[in-house]
Amino acid sequence: MDRTGQNNSPEVWALLDGVSGHDSQVLGIVEVLGVKFNKKKITYNETAARPNFLKLDGLATIDKKKSDLITAPWPDIIVSCGRKAGTVAKAIKKEAAKEGKKTFAAHILWPGSSFGFDLIACPEHDSIPFPFSKSRKLFKFLGSPNRISKEFLINEYIIWARTIGELPAPRIVVLIGGDSKRTEFNEHHAKYLCEQVVQLCAKFKAAVLVSTSRRTSEEVASYMESELKRRIGRYLHFHDFNKTKANPFYAFLQLADIILVTGDSVSMCSESCSTGKPVYIFSPEGVASEKHMEFHQELYEKGYAQKFTDGTVKKIMEEGIPEYNNANKPLNSANDIAREIKKRSGLFI
Repeated sequence: MDRTGQNNSPEVWALLDGVSGHDSQVLGIVEVLGVKFNKKKITYNETAARPNFLKLDGLATIDKKKSDLITAPWPDIIVSCGRKAGTVAKAIKKEAAKEGKKTFAAHILWPGSSFGFDLIACPEHDSIPFPFSKSRKLFKFLGSPNRISKEFLINEYIIWARTIGELPAPRIVVLIGGDSKRTEFNEHHAKYLCEQVVQLCAKFKAAVLVSTSRRTSEEVASYMESELKRRIGRYLHFHDFNKTKANPFYAFLQLADIILVTGDSVSMCSESCSTGKPVYIFSPEGVASEKHMEFHQELYEKGYAQKFTDGTVKKIMEEGIPEYNNANKPLNSANDIAREIKKRSGLFI
């Protein structure tokens, strides 16, 4: 049990399948519902790899020895994310119905069909096939739901404070994604980004905090670490995800005065914008997909981020590091989805 809720508040299950991108979205939503919730951690067996239409019983895709107990009493609300977890959530709702229990099933990301769910929340940049695109169950949101809040970031920084040490302000945070099936973040991109960061660091006598991700190639990580260490020195904190999985990512966001993030990751861009701090997205040709570029444009138009180019670097150099763009109204799709769950479930007073 993770929160103390109000009396007679609805029982909520957070379905967690160990995929970090899924789990952070689910937790981000249930944490802002304002009631107690249970984490239900699940591990899949080999049948989960089958196409969804072949999964007649979603509960049969769970490795019961490695998962939390999924049995009655059933919840009032279940929140899930991802196709595999979606089949489990639908099965839970079905089993609950057999016992006369109505469970509200809220799912994040398109599960392939709207059947069996009460709410399906999908990013605005996702294309949903007709006729599902007209379904009243569908709720579109911008970005990616996450756990970002002032309290959460402070707590993360406290965990990492001794490791990171004291670094002078202003602090430039650089978040590096990497390659995907159709895109690439290569040494050419890394060289350009390093050059701009070094210029900003020299101009403002700033500290630089860099975090790579699981998709960052060894070549890119190695190049950036050696280059920035050589040119910045002791005011650099470089975290290579492939060397140490424990990641100070959120602590970096807490410390940041300005955030530079590569455009290949919707989650990293969303989490950056959820801080309300000045965010610049580095997304030259080949780094991000067309769908991701549409997402970036939405962020630019709504004032959550700016495009990182030679022009923006020049502007920062001339005018200084800007104040928070959206400190009072940061991007917060988790709140938006939680509000929709409350409204549609009818379980909140």
